[in-house]
Amino acid sequence: MRSQIGWCLSVVLAIIIGPVSLALADYTITVTIGDTTLNPVINGPVPIKGNYTHAATGGTITIADWGGTAQVFLPNAGQDNVLDSIQLVNAKITATNTSVTNFPLSFQAQMTEGPRTPDSIVFYKLAVLGLFQTATGSSFLIGNYVKNPLTEDFTFLQAVQYTPGNILMSLNPAGISWPPPSHADLTGDRVLRVETAIALANTKFLDFKTTGVNPPRSILMYNSSSPDQCPPGSKKCHKSRGMYLPCSMKPSECKMKKE
Repeated sequence: MRSQIGWCLSVVLAIIIGPVSLALADYTITVTIGDTTLNPVINGPVPIKGNYTHAATGGTITIADWGGTAQVFLPNAGQDNVLDSIQLVNAKITATNTSVTNFPLSFQAQMTEGPRTPDSIVFYKLAVLGLFQTATGSSFLIGNYVKNPLTEDFTFLQAVQYTPGNILMSLNPAGISWPPPSHADLTGDRVLRVETAIALANTKFLDFKTTGVNPPRSILMYNSSSPDQCPPGSKKCHKSRGMYLPCSMKPSECKMKKE
């Protein structure tokens, strides 16, 4: 099983990284952890090491560098106009009290116009590999969104939740095609957004280390042209979940699909 996971992620990373263009389009990354929105960064990664709190749940966490700099970045920054992607890497997320039950962490990046329909079909996907210190008291919910055009709100694509029976977490749901029903074709600049909610027992951690481990662990949203059979609104692409994502608390900013 582990070799199959490694092969899958190797293919994904090969697709994402690919031949890097010398042209660099401007992009902006924004990260929110608990109640803290870090300073947006233009054309560079956002370091996320630090201590964070979430008043709504009372949870507190620490994010440490783990195998490298804990950060959110664009793995395809040199070819932003060809491929959309955003990734979180090298983070060790540790609960520092007993209230880390629905701790929110979200990140997004504004991309320049690039892959688009109807010239080519675009599927937005998630690829997550992480390691829980212990399965007891742990859970992880992730969802992704796209804003296109920039004058509109975010459109919700899908969400999946993982409650571990073992400590290794692997999520590779089928991609969601763009455009969704009653939406324009993908043109112009767009924003990719990833939202997560984390549950951890006190003093336990969730590991997204990329170096010295095989396969590397990370949270990745990206697009591809592969024909995943996952029509928007399909029940098989949306697993039941008990936690909630940040956008569900701000419905005025997000278009939430009915499931």
